[in-house]
Amino acid sequence: MSHDDYRAGLRTFPEARETHVTLDVEGTLPPWLDGTLLRNGPGRFAVGGRDLRHWFDGLALPRRYGFDPVSGTVDHRVRYLRSETYRGAREGRLVSDQFATPAGFATGLRGRLRRLAGVTLTDNAAVSFARVGKRLAAVTETPRMVALDPETLDAGETFSHDDGIDLTGSLAHVGHDPVRGESVNLGVRYGRESEYVLTRRPDGARAREVVARVGVDRPSYVHSFALTPRYAVVTLSPFVTRPRDLLLAPTFLDAFSWRPERGTRFLVVDRETGEVTRLRTGPFLVFHHAAAFEDGDAVVVDLVAHPDHRAVTGLSLASLRSGTPGLPAGRLRRLRLDLDARTVESTTLHEGAVEFPTLDYGAAVGPGRHGWVALAATDPDPPVELPTRVDRLDLSTGDRRSWSQPGTCPGEPLFVPRVPASERAGETREGVLLVELLDPGADRTALVVLDAPTCDRLARVDLPHALPLGFHGQYLRPGHPHERTMA
Repeated sequence: MSHDDYRAGLRTFPEARETHVTLDVEGTLPPWLDGTLLRNGPGRFAVGGRDLRHWFDGLALPRRYGFDPVSGTVDHRVRYLRSETYRGAREGRLVSDQFATPAGFATGLRGRLRRLAGVTLTDNAAVSFARVGKRLAAVTETPRMVALDPETLDAGETFSHDDGIDLTGSLAHVGHDPVRGESVNLGVRYGRESEYVLTRRPDGARAREVVARVGVDRPSYVHSFALTPRYAVVTLSPFVTRPRDLLLAPTFLDAFSWRPERGTRFLVVDRETGEVTRLRTGPFLVFHHAAAFEDGDAVVVDLVAHPDHRAVTGLSLASLRSGTPGLPAGRLRRLRLDLDARTVESTTLHEGAVEFPTLDYGAAVGPGRHGWVALAATDPDPPVELPTRVDRLDLSTGDRRSWSQPGTCPGEPLFVPRVPASERAGETREGVLLVELLDPGADRTALVVLDAPTCDRLARVDLPHALPLGFHGQYLRPGHPHERTMA
């Protein structure tokens, strides 16, 4: 694959190609795989004849894969999320600031005045999905969500939690504890005295409860966190902002700066008492945590660590479309946080460049430790900066299984266990990895079903079109509405 073939996944998907079609499966679907895969990501990269500035700014394009192993078919839909942001874009305007693109493309004094006036937070929910009460919603990194019908992809209302907890930002990576039957999330409130707010929400409820509030002078950009049965582990990279910068910078991203001298900090929050233990280590940036576990007086966290802020800034559309974005490689690292000694020890679990870690999330928040992880990995030769293969790594032995197809770009390998966590004890490797695969040469996307223990291909479904590169997904299993397959 040439160095810049991935750019086929950064084209705007024409609204005229929105599809509902039944597709034949090449190979055989496991007989138990009879649910629905939803995937989310950006699909439109221009508004009003002008390009958006960052990959994260693209307008949400959910897609659905409904599996029927009896007939050997997949029901496929793709449809833009009809959010307030999208409806405005169809009229040629942005109705709210995006991650790195200001509303109205205003900069300078106009941008500052708009920010000071408190423009409405975006509802461009292009990252993942969450269940809130009885509703499924597409979510992003603001408190505004969009209700979504998982069968038709029809969008409902834009809504927020109506529980009196005032937040400016809210993570799209929602942790779930199947034992306690609750979702856990981290929010941030920016202001003269900014704070992180850790919340819990019982399954089936809409209202959240505050677990802990932690004041902060310079909030970090936080994309995800990790859970154990007792703790929530929040990693604070030194990509930070100040309230003054948020008011004066033309965009949210512009308000953040890399301060490596601060190091990377950890907040280990006791989920029962709200007590917080603070630790510090050398600087790195993290998007995604794999999982965490407790080991005596320590908490062990596995995550993908990037050396600096270019992991975020390098994802501008101009940089990505240049073919040479210079993205820093993310490494799968294990951090041992000793809560008594307040020390942090680090080891590298995977030497290659990786992202999108996934595992048995239904069992990850449990009493044991996770034994494996799947990743979207990048080949070093030739140097391609976006994923080119899927790896499954045994964390006990170091054994690695891989799958790839030359000239293609795989996305997140989402693990679906054969048996849901609520019906078994402990972690399992029995299941499949579901991977969206961009094939630039054929100008189409495929969905590939891999056997999770071996990475052997079981089935493939070719779509009638090429989809833009996506972010995250959820598998919806009949009869298990609160099962999470992605943190």
